[in-house]
Amino acid sequence: MNKYVVILLIAYISSILVNNRILEVFLFILMISYHFPIAYVLIRERLLGMPLLPSKNIGCIQVTRIGKRTKYSAYIEIKDSRHNILDFSPIQFYGHSKLFIDGLLVDPEITSYLIYTKRRDKLSAYVKISYITGKSDNVFSKIKAAYEYVIKHLEGFGLVCRIVEPLDFNEIYYLDNDSDNQKIRIFFMLSGMILLVLSLYIKFSLNYYDIIVVQAWLLYILLLKDYQSSERRVRLKTKILELYKNEVIQTVPSLNDIFRRSRWIYNLINNLDDFVLILEIKSAPEEISELIEKNSYRKYEIATALDKLSLLSSAERMYTTTKRRLNRRENYYKIRLFILVKSKYDMEKFKKILSSIGFKMRRPLYQFTPYMMLK
Repeated sequence: MNKYVVILLIAYISSILVNNRILEVFLFILMISYHFPIAYVLIRERLLGMPLLPSKNIGCIQVTRIGKRTKYSAYIEIKDSRHNILDFSPIQFYGHSKLFIDGLLVDPEITSYLIYTKRRDKLSAYVKISYITGKSDNVFSKIKAAYEYVIKHLEGFGLVCRIVEPLDFNEIYYLDNDSDNQKIRIFFMLSGMILLVLSLYIKFSLNYYDIIVVQAWLLYILLLKDYQSSERRVRLKTKILELYKNEVIQTVPSLNDIFRRSRWIYNLINNLDDFVLILEIKSAPEEISELIEKNSYRKYEIATALDKLSLLSSAERMYTTTKRRLNRRENYYKIRLFILVKSKYDMEKFKKILSSIGFKMRRPLYQFTPYMMLK
């Protein structure tokens, strides 16, 4: 739970105990207002869809406006490979994989994506590099130097690559939302009537019901304003899975385990149809190693003092992460994984296989994150 929510909750309970009515109502308004933007964004996305991110292509560079910043992206297609996973021994595969990922991290400011798409039995693989900035100085030269380096890196692994035009997922995975949708109009009509009736029956004195109704009116007005705007909106037509928990990092799998699990994913990708897999990779901050080690020691001390086996087990798993870096010289990465599929069967198949490996997947609360990664 967020520390600010905890502080507000403690202060709110204290105000009740001391019977301070004005402070009680004030803190209640703060708590609701804290969660109000989250509720608004979630309801707006589910009801109206997501705002269309305007983008254009300048040569082979995709330029996308995201608020006040601009995202510059380049796509490298992997056309062919001289080897596949079955050509390697476990130790060769581990070494190649480690070098492959490390080589994609060109610059701390640049984000790399591995994208696999499959449609009608045709599997395509891409490496996407993106740079988000509020400035435009030397951006194109920076992106150009990055993708030239990545192409040379990929060719060193026997991959045939080329720079390609930015991918267009609109026809397959996006659906423009109809602004004249009958269900949305009915929602606004009924919601307005219900709020009006509640407002008439509640006398606006300092009580919680008044505050909730006022917040609901604000939410309704903002949603109605967005609905009546001329801004185009889109929805993702697919079912989406996101990685929310990585249990692999807290274990020390053998090279045979890594090789076997990779073959499972290799067979899964080759046997399923109509999906998009996006893996975002960034360099983790340098201080993350020290932070994990400190947290593991702190947990161990608390577990020893309280004689809690569950906390002790959690501390040992966290410390295992540190040992992997020390013993195997493995780097820390910041990753996000999203999978877009057409059918529930494919979604459950991905979920089951990745869960057995240690990647826990779930349906995301928001669709905007994977949508932004595709732009």
